[in-house]
Amino acid sequence: MCWPLLLNTALIMLAYFLPIKPQISTIAIVVSFILSLLFIKGDSYKSILHNKPALLLLLFYLMHIVALLYSDNLKYGFKDLEYKLSFIVFPLIFINAGNMISIKPIGIAFVLGCISAAIICWVNAYLNFCIQANPSYFFYTSFSKFMHPTYFGMYCNLAMLLIVTYNKNMPNKLVFVTILTAGCLTMVFIASRMASIVAIITMVAYSIHVFYKEEKLMLRYVVLALLIAVGFQIYISKYFNRYNELQSTLEVNNATAQVPSTSSSNSRILLWQYATDVWCNNVTSFVFGVGTGDIKDALQQVYIAKNFQRGINEHYNPHNQFLHTAVALGILGLAILLMIFIFGLTNTNILSKYFLIIVGLNALTESVLEVQSGIIFFCFFYMMFNTNNKLKQYDSVCTTAH
Repeated sequence: MCWPLLLNTALIMLAYFLPIKPQISTIAIVVSFILSLLFIKGDSYKSILHNKPALLLLLFYLMHIVALLYSDNLKYGFKDLEYKLSFIVFPLIFINAGNMISIKPIGIAFVLGCISAAIICWVNAYLNFCIQANPSYFFYTSFSKFMHPTYFGMYCNLAMLLIVTYNKNMPNKLVFVTILTAGCLTMVFIASRMASIVAIITMVAYSIHVFYKEEKLMLRYVVLALLIAVGFQIYISKYFNRYNELQSTLEVNNATAQVPSTSSSNSRILLWQYATDVWCNNVTSFVFGVGTGDIKDALQQVYIAKNFQRGINEHYNPHNQFLHTAVALGILGLAILLMIFIFGLTNTNILSKYFLIIVGLNALTESVLEVQSGIIFFCFFYMMFNTNNKLKQYDSVCTTAH
C-alpha cells in the first residue's frame, strides 16, 4: 500500500479545508500524524537535534509547559497547551516523514481552499445584501464568514504568493491575472488594515523577486491587479472605511491616551501599554512571565484598575504576539519566539522568508499564535517551508517508498 500517497492526501485535505472547515483540517492533522508514525526509523528522534525548525517549535511549547508550573489558573493553562499542540504535532510529522511530503500539491490545495472560501464569502455577502440592502455585509467580519478577517487576510496573502510561484501552471496569462485580481479584491472586502498593507508589500516585493529578471510582463500584471484593488478601495471608502481610525490614533496625545477608547486602533495602544505594565511589573515577570495560565487574569486586573471597560468586557489579549509571549513567558519565551522567526527569515527558501514576514507583521497587531486559525496555519507552513524536502511528486513518492 502506498502510505506516502495517503500521507500526502491527508495533508492536501488539511491544506484545502484550513480556510473553510477547520474541523475537517483537525481530523486531517490526526490522520497525518498517525500515518507519519509509519515512517519512524531507529534514529528518527535523534535527528530532532539537527532539525532546527522542529527543535525551536518544540522548545516554544516546552516553555509553555514550564510556565504552567508557576501558574495559578491551571484550567486556562491546560486549555492553552491543548490549543498549541500543533507546535508538537507538525514537527513530529515532518521529522518522521519530511522527505515523503510533496509541497507543490499541498500549496495548490491551499490556494484552491482560499479561492473556495472567498467565493462562499462573496455569495453569502451578496445574498445578505439582496435581503437587507446593507453594503456592510461585503466588508470585514460580516464578509469573512469562516474566521477573523486578519487570519483570512494572512491566508489569502500566502495564497497569492503561491499563485505567483505557480504562475507557469496557469492555462494562460488571463487566468493568472483574473485569479490574482480576485484575490486582491478579496483583501479589500476582508478590510483588515494590517493584513492589506502587508499583502501589498509582500506581493510587490515577491513578484519583483520572481519576475524581474525574466518575466517583466508578469510583474506588470501583478502591479495591475494591485492597482485595481487600490482603486476599488478608494471608490468604496465612502461606504466602508476603516483607515479613518488611523489618523485619529496618530493624533492621540498623552492626555487622551489614558482614556479608554472605543476605536480598535486606540484600544490597541492601550492594550500594548497595559500588557507592558504587566510584563515589566517586576524582575520575575520580566524574566519568566506571569505564567501560561495567568496571563488572562493578570491583564484583567490591570483593565479593572485602569477602568478599561472594553478590555474587561471583551477579555482582550495584548493584540501583539511578541508582547503576548513576553507577558506569559517572559524574556526567555520571547527570545525563543524571535529565534523561530530569525531562523525562517535566514533560510534560503524564499517562501519561508515571505511567509514569516506575513505572519510577523500581522503579529504586531494580533496575537496570531493564540487561536487555532493562526496556530495551525503557522506551524504547518513553517515546517513545510523550513524542512529540507525533496519536493517529490506523487509518482516518485509511490515508486520510491519501501
